[in-house]
Amino acid sequence: MTGFLSHYQFEIIRTLILLVVIIVIRSIIVITVKNIGKKSGTTEARAGLIGRYATVLLVLIAILIEAFILGAEPEQVSLVFSSVFAVIGVGLFAIWSILSNITSGVIMFFSFPYKVGDKIRIQDKDFPH
Repeated sequence: MTGFLSHYQFEIIRTLILLVVIIVIRSIIVITVKNIGKKSGTTEARAGLIGRYATVLLVLIAILIEAFILGAEPEQVSLVFSSVFAVIGVGLFAIWSILSNITSGVIMFFSFPYKVGDKIRIQDKDFPH
């Protein structure tokens, strides 16, 4: 056990630093999103959803950085990520409407075009007012 720790000492330290940095960045993002949500009057559920999206993105970035910390070659990492994203892309193509709903939800959260209780009038070019 002591040989393992002494052999991988720098990798363990770098991994712990990465973990602390990711946790700090995640907490800053979540707090900022909640403050923006309170300021704009959106629901806490929507702010929580945006926080989860940010957490997933940070975890993917952390996995990529951790692969380099542990000594993976860029060619190996690019091969794995391209394969994984190809499989995910094929899977998401089948459910593209969910992906577009997630994207539009993020855009609407930060642009504040309307709030709960607002009335929306849809103009029709065939029946103008």
